[in-house]
Amino acid sequence: MKEKEMPWHNLLLDDLPGEIWVDAFGFDGVYEVSNMGRIKSLARWVSNGTSERFVKERIRKQSLSKDGRLTCPFRIDNKMYSMNIPELIYKSFYNDVSIGKNECIMHKNKLASDNRLSNLRLVSISESHKLNYKKGLLPHLNVNNEKKHKEHLAIKNKKCKVCGLIKKKSDFEHNRCICLSCRKKYNHEKYLKNKNR
Repeated sequence: MKEKEMPWHNLLLDDLPGEIWVDAFGFDGVYEVSNMGRIKSLARWVSNGTSERFVKERIRKQSLSKDGRLTCPFRIDNKMYSMNIPELIYKSFYNDVSIGKNECIMHKNKLASDNRLSNLRLVSISESHKLNYKKGLLPHLNVNNEKKHKEHLAIKNKKCKVCGLIKKKSDFEHNRCICLSCRKKYNHEKYLKNKNR
């Protein structure tokens, strides 16, 4: 599906083919989300502090951010909320599913603006990152890793964090700040401590 054909571009109240609406998780009676990734503000009376005004039902406009994700402000009781839209849509349809701290809602096609329910999946963060890496979606990581590797190769001597002595780079394991002799001593002490338990 091309970017311009995405359902979220359609701001007409008419349902799209196969579209299903449910209450937005945490915003019952105020907002609804659809399996097509659209967001609807429901008709209701809204307080502005001194009086009330009636707002009509409408499809909310979603904006594309620099990183390709969609954003849409939510307002309840004169308070603004910024929501993770894919997570909101997923939880609205699967509200019995809890999302762990090491889990995320992944876009199956890796298009961050495609929030159709059929494109969302609950996965571990590491699984999502592995797929991003395979698809070449993390070029900044390759640049950073190459930079760190060049910096590492440029180092001739390092200071051990434990003994405080400056030693040759060959006296350290790759990317470690503790020299081999201090690590050996630490591992030996750890072994003796575990042995005496």
